[in-house]
Amino acid sequence: MRKISETMKARKLDNFRVWRIRHAVKYEDISPGPDLAELIGAVLGDGHIEKFPRTERLTITGDRKDLSYQLPKWISINEEYITRFLRGLFEAEGSLSIHLPTSTYNFAFTNFNQHLLRIVEKALRELEFHPEVRHNAIRIRRKAEVAKL
Repeated sequence: MRKISETMKARKLDNFRVWRIRHAVKYEDISPGPDLAELIGAVLGDGHIEKFPRTERLTITGDRKDLSYQLPKWISINEEYITRFLRGLFEAEGSLSIHLPTSTYNFAFTNFNQHLLRIVEKALRELEFHPEVRHNAIRIRRKAEVAKL
């Protein structure tokens, strides 16, 4: 089986070309917008996208602590998109804890990827929050800011 596959690849033969054309699925283009910003946040929080020669794959798993992330410019220049991006991230990796006896509030985004933590810190500051930076977390501790977020 492996030899057949290698031979077909070397000869640039494609057994499934006709089948793929007949069964092609047309997907709507996903243009930059709030929904895509939130999806990117969720993927960066819990998964990743891989591109292959003929397809792409979205997986929600894995160790990504050493990957270098960069926030797309179209997100970083739009307050609504930043908010939705953060919503996706916090849905994936965020936590909320409230200690009623001491009135302590803590909304945290925890991750070991330093690039992603810097992106979250910068985005929160652009939205006029006052994040507390830890080695593996960004936390919002002010009661009014926790309620707003």
